[in-house]
Amino acid sequence: MQIDRVFFWSSVATAIAFFVVSAAKTKFVDSAWWSEGLKTLALGGAAATVAYVVSSLLNDIGA
Repeated sequence: MQIDRVFFWSSVATAIAFFVVSAAKTKFVDSAWWSEGLKTLALGGAAATVAYVVSSLLNDIGA
């Protein structure tokens, strides 16, 4: 039960970091901060989902 809470807060912190870093880069590029933040958040979320699915499939193969 404790690991679920840790995983949740780790995911939230990572999402916030993705958004903030990407929004901050708009100081150097000509784009809306919220747009860049959402793009990077979506890309990071997609990458995390793919990594989770692949690791689950590989775990099932090895079991």
